[in-house]
Amino acid sequence: MQSFYSHKKSQRTKIIIGVGSAMVVALIAIVGWLIIRVTHDQPQTTVYSDENKQDNGNGIATSGSGDNGLSLQGLPLPGQNTSTNSTGATSNGTSSASSPNTSSSSSQQNQQPIRSQTLPSGLKVDEYNVGTGTRSTKVGDTISVHYIGYLPDGKVFDTSLKGQKQPFAFKLGAGQVIQGWDIGLQDMKVGAVRRLTIPAVLAYGARGYPPTIAPNTPLVFDTQLMGIQ
Repeated sequence: MQSFYSHKKSQRTKIIIGVGSAMVVALIAIVGWLIIRVTHDQPQTTVYSDENKQDNGNGIATSGSGDNGLSLQGLPLPGQNTSTNSTGATSNGTSSASSPNTSSSSSQQNQQPIRSQTLPSGLKVDEYNVGTGTRSTKVGDTISVHYIGYLPDGKVFDTSLKGQKQPFAFKLGAGQVIQGWDIGLQDMKVGAVRRLTIPAVLAYGARGYPPTIAPNTPLVFDTQLMGIQ
């Protein structure tokens, strides 16, 4: 009889251990899923600074309505009619590009892109200057860029061309910026000038960036590559 009860006790112990192990595994799986979900839902680090902060030390500032005519390297403002003309952006041929020209006079607003490409994701890349040198940006590089960010109505919501006018530096492809940047700024040479027309899904998505960027808002960024590390 003692052997029978010992056997039953052993079976109960095995069942308890089995159930306990299953619960632990399930709990670990649930916690892992929650961590992945929370990480996925976190907003990406972006070049956009807080609306009330005029300068964060990197020259990244929120632009007021008076900056709506701001232009990088004389590019036409988004939505503006253009006529064919040669590009005016140049590079100094070293590891960094020359200072961006922010003039917005009508004589400099007639540029057409050298080449344009719309990717399957909806990201449109217009290149106005191919830059110089043999090295091009790739995932993993730390790059610095000057930029102007436009809303669909043409209003400038952010730019590096204020304050100390320092280019914005980040690691390409590391998720430190919106996806449109991580994709659209690859394969660039120093001095290259690009306009990125970014669909909302590759920018701030359904959440937007209240109060300035509404949900599901496409954005336009004029960018110039200033350096590669």
